[in-house]
Amino acid sequence: MNFRPQLLSAVVIGLLLSVQARADTVFTRADADQLGALVKKLAAAEGDVLDSLKQTAHNDPAHGCLDGIREEALVSVLHLTSAWKLLTVATVMRDKRDELVVLAMLSGALKPATQQLRGARQIINGWMGMCSQAATVNVKGQTVINIFSEIQQGIAPIQKTLDEVEKTLP
Repeated sequence: MNFRPQLLSAVVIGLLLSVQARADTVFTRADADQLGALVKKLAAAEGDVLDSLKQTAHNDPAHGCLDGIREEALVSVLHLTSAWKLLTVATVMRDKRDELVVLAMLSGALKPATQQLRGARQIINGWMGMCSQAATVNVKGQTVINIFSEIQQGIAPIQKTLDEVEKTLP
């Protein structure tokens, strides 16, 4: 995996955050922090699933189910991290046109993230059904699904605001 684009985006975000944000941006730093906290919560849950996976023997049926749950959680974290970074950048934009460009990118990132959450929820439910006798699979899977619900509730007002902004554009 090439980390240079991630490093570059982290540097850009750091520079932007060191600049005072305009008071009239569409989103606030609190909006970005809220989404960031949810992404971190999901990442921690994915880490917990990975820890359980490492403690499960490869020939144990629960191993494959835990691996499937972990994979869906990880892919969701990756999708949501992009949206979180764009939301963070949007909070510090000084030029309204630049902000609109970032908001369009954010909207483009949120749509696949939302679709990923919906699909991942179904897949995780499937893994939980396949390994219904394994308490660890059910507990870890339900934890991830509950966090998905929190994230969907957190994303809904962001998406609503983005839709309203799109309506005002020529």
